[in-house]
Amino acid sequence: MIWLYLVNRIFLDVEALKILAVIAISLFALLAVFLISNAKARVKGFVWLGVFFLLLALNFIDGLFLLNGYYQNWPRLAFWEDSNALLYGPLIYFFSLQVNKGFIVFRPKMLFHFLPFIIFVFFILYYHTTSSLVETKALLVEIVTYRTGPRVLLGILPIFAHLLTYMVVSYKLLIRHKEQLKHYYSSIEISWAFEIIKMILLIFSISFAITFVQYLGKKDLFPVLLFLLNILTVFLLVRLLLQALKKPMFQTVKNTPIQGLSEQETQAIKTKIEKLLTEKKCYMNPQLTVNDLANELGVSKRVISHTINATMADNFYDLINEYRIKEAQRILIENKDSKFTVLEVLYEVGYNSKSSFNTQFKKKTGMTPSEYRRLKQK
Repeated sequence: MIWLYLVNRIFLDVEALKILAVIAISLFALLAVFLISNAKARVKGFVWLGVFFLLLALNFIDGLFLLNGYYQNWPRLAFWEDSNALLYGPLIYFFSLQVNKGFIVFRPKMLFHFLPFIIFVFFILYYHTTSSLVETKALLVEIVTYRTGPRVLLGILPIFAHLLTYMVVSYKLLIRHKEQLKHYYSSIEISWAFEIIKMILLIFSISFAITFVQYLGKKDLFPVLLFLLNILTVFLLVRLLLQALKKPMFQTVKNTPIQGLSEQETQAIKTKIEKLLTEKKCYMNPQLTVNDLANELGVSKRVISHTINATMADNFYDLINEYRIKEAQRILIENKDSKFTVLEVLYEVGYNSKSSFNTQFKKKTGMTPSEYRRLKQK
């Protein structure tokens, strides 16, 4: 058939696949080094994605070894990378968790997320140390090279399910965080987080399709999907890097002076904002916006935003949270009534969400509201 001939001519070009794999590896490594070495990336939680992309680079190196037939000649090297697939989900989850909360405090129970990876590593080590070289080589030629049969599918499906579960939970965390922020400001980091997560989902969807095709033994479709995976990966990574040049992930917003507004005037507006927040306690209004402050003081929204960003906080959202948390601290210390709950406190200071209140309180104080109350009322 003509179409099969064209497929074989185009998609069975092993050298082209190798070139694409090398490009993908280089791009993954470049992105990983940037996210791991960048100080702002570490603070924002993107370092988890840096490690994730580093593992993807190793995954593509594994594929390159397979294309070159290394595992048939050196079977003891096989499976060296396979266990890393059980780290993909936890890394994405911890990234989403840190973006959502602003920080992560490690506790022993969090090691549970790495338990499947540790078990798999010990299983592979046990297999290599207890099986003969002849048995290992024969099995690898069957499984690693051809990857067909129910045993392979039964072994791979749980790994995909493991990753999918973490992806769903992580995506929900980011959605929740985005909903919390939408009334205050647009976050560059959140936009990039969704962009990268969508890219990862697309790449792994095609990877799953390739795995299923391998299991079914559709040799005519396998090279097509493999070629498309490499093409798509390179395209998405190049697109991501080009977008990063136009809209840096961690750009610093410069507070350029507003024409006609002197430093003395900026300080005067700052004093008015502080007075308004301290005396009228307008931050207790859950629906408070920058426009409300601007209308109250009789100046433009742009002037208010400039004054806050230049002299008071990173943004309006951070400033209001600072005042709300300080007020909550005061109430938790002074109110000795045991029936007065944390829920009542959060509503009183202007929060509608318990999770938002707890996240911001712990971010500012290092403790939960309940822990803070117990400590201060001793």
